[in-house]
Amino acid sequence: MNQPTSLADGRYLLVKQLGEGGMASVYRAYDQRLQVWRAVKILSPEYADKKKIAKRFEAEAQTMALLEHRNIVRVYDVGRDGADIAYIVMELVEGGCLVDWLEVNGPMPPRMAVEAVMEVCEGLQAAHDKGVIHRDIKPHNVMVTLDGVCKVTDFGIARVGDSDHSQTKTGSVMGTWGYMAPEQRTDAKNVDVRADVYAVGATLYSLVTDRMPMDLFAAERNASILDGVHEAIVPLLIKATEYDREDRFESVKALREALGAVLDQLPEVPTGVEPLALRASEPTAPPDPTVFRPATEVKTIRTTANFDLSEHTL
Repeated sequence: MNQPTSLADGRYLLVKQLGEGGMASVYRAYDQRLQVWRAVKILSPEYADKKKIAKRFEAEAQTMALLEHRNIVRVYDVGRDGADIAYIVMELVEGGCLVDWLEVNGPMPPRMAVEAVMEVCEGLQAAHDKGVIHRDIKPHNVMVTLDGVCKVTDFGIARVGDSDHSQTKTGSVMGTWGYMAPEQRTDAKNVDVRADVYAVGATLYSLVTDRMPMDLFAAERNASILDGVHEAIVPLLIKATEYDREDRFESVKALREALGAVLDQLPEVPTGVEPLALRASEPTAPPDPTVFRPATEVKTIRTTANFDLSEHTL
């Protein structure tokens, strides 16, 4: 029987895989030293020896560690376990992400969506105040606590001040296409906070329509793009996603204020609508550390799922 895995000399016990992306996976983990549950993000082994990717992974942790805000996921540790296991230890946010809500429920009531996006704006403004531009805001990168608080995560391609920790080359394209501002689609290095303004507008559009926000800057010329969007939100979406960044809101703070001004024009969230947090039954008791082997001794990262053993290849 395969044994589940631990990291950092047994400090972090990997209990369940929560998600998997192109270059990393995230696990629910137990921190034995502090006796608390965390999320651990592990860079896929095939990328761990690629210096540029490994450097960007570590820079993500350093960037998030700079940011202490209610609406940003906290980072607590970063490290390596052996030669090919790089990891980041983060706050465990257990209510899923905004895209999970859409997959279960479809389009979000406009008032609910606006309130969520206003919290995203608060987190991003805190990042912008520190000179950090996220460059990949989308529903997938907004986590929700069990209390319904939205938290921005995944600063993997963030730009930090003039140093640009992501090592972006001029002319590089980075981000998620439908959420990328026009200028970011041609040169991810040549962006400012208004690229995040565009992405927040695209995120709001995605929440209220459950559609991919392709080319929102054409909405004034093609009104069908905004079909189904509440009339109070339409002018704000258009301004947030203007083709020319000079025509957008100057900051996410300005966008948040504009959204707050129309909140009373939006209908109350209907009774019976699922809350933002998708609650799942998860173990709260500490796992048995004696069944975990160090990750350096196994070929794949293995976890326990409700203490039944299962294998997950990164």
